[in-house]
Amino acid sequence: MHGARPLIKIPAPPVFKPPPVTYASAEIRGKLRVWKTELARQYHIYECAYHARELLRDVDDFAHCGGKGRQRAFDRIRKRLGPAPRLEHADMDKRPVTVWSVLNPRESVALEGDPGRMQDCVTINYLVLGNMKRNKQDLIAEGLWTLEIPDHALGRAIERSGMLPDQIIREAHETLLHLPAKKVLLNGDSFLLRAGKGGFICQFSMGKDVEQPDHIQLHVRAPTWISDDMMGPSQEPLCMKGKPGERLGDAWLRPRPYTKITEIEDGGLKIEVLQ
Repeated sequence: MHGARPLIKIPAPPVFKPPPVTYASAEIRGKLRVWKTELARQYHIYECAYHARELLRDVDDFAHCGGKGRQRAFDRIRKRLGPAPRLEHADMDKRPVTVWSVLNPRESVALEGDPGRMQDCVTINYLVLGNMKRNKQDLIAEGLWTLEIPDHALGRAIERSGMLPDQIIREAHETLLHLPAKKVLLNGDSFLLRAGKGGFICQFSMGKDVEQPDHIQLHVRAPTWISDDMMGPSQEPLCMKGKPGERLGDAWLRPRPYTKITEIEDGGLKIEVLQ
């Protein structure tokens, strides 16, 4: 399980490798391969920027400069990161910080276990840049955020909707963050999440944070996608918006730097929201 990732200094940038694709239909596999190759190219640009010293310098300027200097640093950051990250939140005032979402084409999140969970996938990661108030050097954090979508689900979305997955994935991400937390269970029961003209069948997945083993890392795994015409009478995709403070994105699915989730004696979970 991948948790928050501090800035890592690596001598050489990562090597670009088009991701493998696992899907039964040759036609859909081809479409998925083209889409994931372009996604991987964009993510490679982002990865190289993430590991560069220049990014830390620009984020330091963004966090500590005033006014015009902060805006110039933000503009450099945005250009440096390339097209992969999408800006989700920006505070340019007293506590300058930005939160971005990034689609990451990768190997399965699970390292072992059920072979059905070992598919290559696309995850939505967070990238937090700026003043996180944890310590003076803590300016960059990145890790798995909301969704893990295996190739099977991506292929189904392409096959049944005729659309490429970008819009469907982004819609599911936004819907998930706004869902009232009380509408979903964190015990492994499945729920149907609205995405495009259909929905992802989802389950919460949890495991120990690799950076801090006493912390629990939560995300949502979507093993398949079904279209509206495949849904039964009792299947209604969740898409309602909760009140501020009661949404999944306000607590259980806040980016890792802003939450501490631990296991309690009865096997339940305790969450502390960090400011």
